[in-house]
Amino acid sequence: MASAAVRFVTGFVPVVGPAVELGVGVATGNPWLVAKGVVGLAADIASLGTSAVATSAANGATAAAKAVQAGQQGAQLVKAASAAKRTKQVADMVKNVADLVRKVP
Repeated sequence: MASAAVRFVTGFVPVVGPAVELGVGVATGNPWLVAKGVVGLAADIASLGTSAVATSAANGATAAAKAVQAGQQGAQLVKAASAAKRTKQVADMVKNVADLVRKVP
């Protein structure tokens, strides 16, 4: 009972949850848990850098928007467009990872 509760709680922790599932799958010989752990680890590792990129892009877009409101347009509009492009790239990467995870049987 206690191990089921620990597995449930750790399931919500990035990287740790999939690692526990993988370990339990290997220990019990359950290929479903092994596959679930591998896919979960891959998804967590693939998405680790995307949050930093998204935060950076959002901060850049916010700064550019404040500058435009203050009347400093020219170069700030170029920065805003660049930040928007980075944000779209991150969104596309996250969508691709989500699509890959959905395709795993």
